[in-house]
Amino acid sequence: MRKLLGLFGGLALALTLCSAANAQTQVSLGPTANGSIAFIGNSGNVGINLGSCSAGTCTLQGLSAILPPLPAGPDSYKIVQTGAISLASNGSVTQANPISFSYNSGTGWTLTGTLQLVNFIQAGASGLFNDNLMANLSNLGGTLASSFISQGGPNAVTSITIVVQSGANVFNLFSTNGTAYAHISTAAIVPTPESSTLVLFGTGLLAVGFLLWRRAGTPVQQTVAL
Repeated sequence: MRKLLGLFGGLALALTLCSAANAQTQVSLGPTANGSIAFIGNSGNVGINLGSCSAGTCTLQGLSAILPPLPAGPDSYKIVQTGAISLASNGSVTQANPISFSYNSGTGWTLTGTLQLVNFIQAGASGLFNDNLMANLSNLGGTLASSFISQGGPNAVTSITIVVQSGANVFNLFSTNGTAYAHISTAAIVPTPESSTLVLFGTGLLAVGFLLWRRAGTPVQQTVAL
């Protein structure tokens, strides 16, 4: 019985450590207006415009929230693009200039930084597409920057889920001229995952493995990803 209690105790330790490691601040981005993102096909090339464009500058705005919840306010975010953004046929994204990001809670909590788009993934499922823009956020500033940096270092990451109107396949634009419009559905900006998260979880698994070895009376080979 004591060994069994020890086993459950070790398992609880693993789960507790993992849960503690994964508790983190994040900024959740809400939906934008329909058609606010444009994928433009032109002579075998596909460009991306983020939001309404004027004189070479495109601006994308929406409502947002922060987790864990802070005092409620008129939370909003803004993404500003200056210069061309290009999509390659393999999904990679290149941009001529940095893309600025800013979050404002309306109650003093702010986060700013520079977005670097990495790639665009459009995976078909049941006639629909699961569309994601992957990006890194660097040069963190604002009142929330210290919280993000303490949890994951100087950068943050985001996966932006977008909805392409009419379920269009964006990659077809490489073989035809035209425009596919989309909007942001959801997104979350989180600290860059730390190696300590895996270390803590691995420590808990080692404890469970040791207790299993003691209980069985024979060595147990434990594989831990660190």
